[in-house]
Amino acid sequence: GRGRDKHRGGAGNDIFRFNRNELNDRPDLILDFEVGTDKLDVVRVLKDKRFRSDSQLEDFVRIRGSGARTVVQVDIDGVGDGQQFKSLAILQGVNVNTFDVDSSFVI
Repeated sequence: GRGRDKHRGGAGNDIFRFNRNELNDRPDLILDFEVGTDKLDVVRVLKDKRFRSDSQLEDFVRIRGSGARTVVQVDIDGVGDGQQFKSLAILQGVNVNTFDVDSSFVI
């Protein structure tokens, strides 16, 4: 939807899916993301862009945050036309130092 959506996955393994048009809105707030259990699906965000199977995720996604708040940012063109990261999601209650990029994304 328009603006900041709030998501709660509940118990168990959850997949939070995002679309490319969500980069035009305020970042979504995920209230109960569990590191090592839940995943962020960014397939539709990166679809038809410069992201290929041999691309490095770090060229397209970066993680920022402080305290118990982690911000997931995406640059849809990767290393292409310069870095233009936009915030996609805020993971409430997740310490940026405990977030594991390798196990937290579906690409």
